[in-house]
Amino acid sequence: MKMTIRVTVLLISLLGLALFSPSSILADMRLETIGNIAVYRVAPSQATIGQKVWVTFILENGANVAKNITIVEKIGNADFDTSEAKYIETPYGMKSWYYEWKIKLPPKTNTTIGYWLIPKQIGSYVISPARIDIDGKTSYLQAGSIEIKCLTDGRCDAQSGENYLNCPEECTTGLADGICDSAADGRCDPDCEKAFDPDCKAGKIPIRLSRSLIVYLIGGAVLFTIVIVVVVALLVRRKP
Repeated sequence: MKMTIRVTVLLISLLGLALFSPSSILADMRLETIGNIAVYRVAPSQATIGQKVWVTFILENGANVAKNITIVEKIGNADFDTSEAKYIETPYGMKSWYYEWKIKLPPKTNTTIGYWLIPKQIGSYVISPARIDIDGKTSYLQAGSIEIKCLTDGRCDAQSGENYLNCPEECTTGLADGICDSAADGRCDPDCEKAFDPDCKAGKIPIRLSRSLIVYLIGGAVLFTIVIVVVVALLVRRKP
């Protein structure tokens, strides 16, 4: 009974932090019960881009004997503490990062573990299903998600995924944000091809040349100049 009360207090404290932390309106909580072991995972349901968020596990052992518990959780597209994480290399040379905790939890006790991350893109950051191994038996904690919102700092950050569709308060029409909005706003949208933007019709279509095309154009011009010089030199020599 005392242990259940302590866990309840911990949950209320974590939910309070999630509820009242900046840009976090609700908490995303998942629960998995395996025998006498209860595993909770608590995270904010919303955050702003660039904000550090915490994912916390609460482990409760209601059994009369100690339990060996291993928890593994993969990391998505986010910054995190690589000094505490592990990774495996994929066949393509990429690193797949994850956290792993191995705990021997005494009987009738509870403990907490966790990690922080900073999602890199606006949208839904998916918290992968955590693998839970208890004395050789495997179970999985349900996946969760954190909705990442744009940061209202007065600028449109296209690199972090802000654009006219998901962040209209920061990204106005006609900006280079990866979205062709085709709005008649007096600005030729650099993301629009040819004349899809009405503001580009009057000779305002932006010209974007790739580096390879520029090299070819310069090389062609140099070669053409050399040919002209050679031809002129030959003609001069042939004159009596």
